[in-house]
Amino acid sequence: MHTRNNSPLTHPRRNLRLAVILIVIASVSVVSLPELEFSRVHALSPSPISSSPIVLNSADRFLWVCNPDNDSVTVVDVGSDLNRKVAEIVVGNEPQSVSLSADNSKAYVANAISGTVSVIATSSFSVVKTIKVGAEPWACALSPNGTKLYVANSSSNNVSVIDTSNDTVVKTIESVGVCPRAIAITNDGDFQDDDEKVFVTNFLAQYRFGQVKPGEDTGKVGLVYVIRTDRDAVFTTINLDPLADTGFKSDGDALNKVAPTGAASVTTGAFPNILAGLAILGDRLYIPSTGSSPNGPVKFNVNVQGLVSVVDTTTDRDLGLTANLNKGIQFEPDFDDNLGRPLKRFVTNPYFIAFRHNSNSGYVISAASDQAVKLELDGSGKPTINAPTAPGGADGIVRIITGKNPRAMVINQNDTRGYIWNYVSRDVTVVNLSNDATLDTIVTAAQPSDALGREIQKGKELFNSSIGPVTFNEEIDANEGLMSDRGWCSCASCHPNGLTDAVVWMFPAGPRFSTPLNGTFSKTNPNVQRALNWSAIFDEVADFELNTRGVAGGRGLILLPNGTPDPNVKAFDPASSGRSADRDAITTYVQRGIRSPVSGVEDSDSLAAKGRKVFQKAGCVQCHSGAQWTTSIVEFAPAPPATALTVEQGVSQLTAQLRPVGTFDAGNAFELIGTGGNISKQALGTLGFNVPSLLGVFAFPPYLHNGTAVTLDEVLNNPAHVGTSPLLQKPKKRAALIQFIRSIDDSTPTF
Repeated sequence: MHTRNNSPLTHPRRNLRLAVILIVIASVSVVSLPELEFSRVHALSPSPISSSPIVLNSADRFLWVCNPDNDSVTVVDVGSDLNRKVAEIVVGNEPQSVSLSADNSKAYVANAISGTVSVIATSSFSVVKTIKVGAEPWACALSPNGTKLYVANSSSNNVSVIDTSNDTVVKTIESVGVCPRAIAITNDGDFQDDDEKVFVTNFLAQYRFGQVKPGEDTGKVGLVYVIRTDRDAVFTTINLDPLADTGFKSDGDALNKVAPTGAASVTTGAFPNILAGLAILGDRLYIPSTGSSPNGPVKFNVNVQGLVSVVDTTTDRDLGLTANLNKGIQFEPDFDDNLGRPLKRFVTNPYFIAFRHNSNSGYVISAASDQAVKLELDGSGKPTINAPTAPGGADGIVRIITGKNPRAMVINQNDTRGYIWNYVSRDVTVVNLSNDATLDTIVTAAQPSDALGREIQKGKELFNSSIGPVTFNEEIDANEGLMSDRGWCSCASCHPNGLTDAVVWMFPAGPRFSTPLNGTFSKTNPNVQRALNWSAIFDEVADFELNTRGVAGGRGLILLPNGTPDPNVKAFDPASSGRSADRDAITTYVQRGIRSPVSGVEDSDSLAAKGRKVFQKAGCVQCHSGAQWTTSIVEFAPAPPATALTVEQGVSQLTAQLRPVGTFDAGNAFELIGTGGNISKQALGTLGFNVPSLLGVFAFPPYLHNGTAVTLDEVLNNPAHVGTSPLLQKPKKRAALIQFIRSIDDSTPTF
């Protein structure tokens, strides 16, 4: 056992803290609620704090659950396994995180779209105050004694500090990077809140300062910002280093010009990305992430991984103990549970870690593969799921199959029950932690009742799933999900929440920044669609059936009557839509179910108003106008006539959608085709690029097709791209233009 850091039972300082806590919790009073009674415990939490959409009160009686798609919070009485829904409270738009005061009297709820925090009186289940914070608050967490609430504002790139004595914002902390998303706070067990650390993740990985390396497996780092509570200011930043060797090899290497040989022989790395959660145990911080491995060839088992990074909370350094939780799962045999569900599934899009209170174990929540996997720490504190080390080796993996798209978990104080929050299925999986068996499913919010709403929801489920519909596979004598090979990756692995992972992938067309999908369809006319990908190689969302098969390794959704993949699926001809209800549901979700990030620039911002005029006068509207903020429009019903296509390096493109905007330089060492027979040859780009949407572009750095412009100011440095208007040479006009571009979201009036 690793006694220095990880065991709450053997850590000397923690024993002292627990002794203090045991003395404090002797005072218990009973508070009456309508039809209910519950214990209010006047005590410090013995555990560190993490932001979460699901929490338990300190008496382990009431479960509070966010319902982002229903704009509500549900309260469930879980005492004595009653698991009864007792209230659903309307809050702001899209609640994403909830935190309970130490005395259980108030619940704080961060509402992402509204940009507010709702304060709920637990005695009446009513909102008693609404606090305006920054743009898109995705996480909130209380300091150990509950004196301050920290709120991570994802779009305004800051953290609000709320004084809970009067529930007002007392400070806004800037310089917390891009897209702050999850919060964890230390707890030293005393009665002061000015001696702790607040850790805040950036959702998406970033280049190291001054090192722009598109397409490289180790080209980015995950970032965690550290705030001192005595100053409420950032005092350091933690780099989560890439994993140099994922344990999986690729057949070929695009950037190093290694051609495929038919055997996987090239070592692959991965950098931590999509940092949605944090967990503290002892003096270690554990950060789950989707490991991005963008160098080609793009293939299911070398493009994304399930990583957990480990940080020392004393020195604020990555300890180099990063684990790839997928390593070893490939050695498992295919097998099903007693309900016919395939159990060989990888740890895909790990979103959250919940540790037990009385041991060095917990659970990692695998969002895309609909499971919680038991996590243990070895003697050094490195995480493991006890996967086989070779074919036929001992298999110690413990899986709990959940609802659809689980994203968080809370464990009660005596480690007997776990509650897993399932985002898409809008329910909670109750787990008996003595045997890791599912006990119950609690429905927390209603599903859509209208036909369109149900189709959008079905598409959302499939978009976020690496499993999808399950069918029997005779070759493996077991059931399998159709969306990927053993649940390896989902659409959301590269497009979290339908947007982007901000990764430049080495695709068959060349280095390509993952396109945010919020600008695919017009917000006012869903039948108006942008051509797809940077080189306009698709005209239908359903064409991504080819990615499900070729990249994710799944059987796909467009099948023949006998259940085998329909071989006649191509980029343009014949049409892909109308051949699978499930595939068409994904299209409907992309059409109507994906929103843009909410800008942190106020509608009344005078600088943005000036920038809007510059945007028009400088000619930006020539390419970025219309409801999607792009002039790219598919102008025909599939399939296009042959005359509409141009073939370059064997890849067909929609000629009319390509604009030669001066952003392609064949001399760049990374402008290479990433996979296939033309691997390492010159990338596509000489004919130009499909114009991207500017909806929410402020949230998606870096920029351009190859991710070489780190800031919007750098985007404007290329006259061949933005034109030669003298307005762009004037610093004040340029600053106003950038401010306007930063303001563009779904509410911005179009040209």
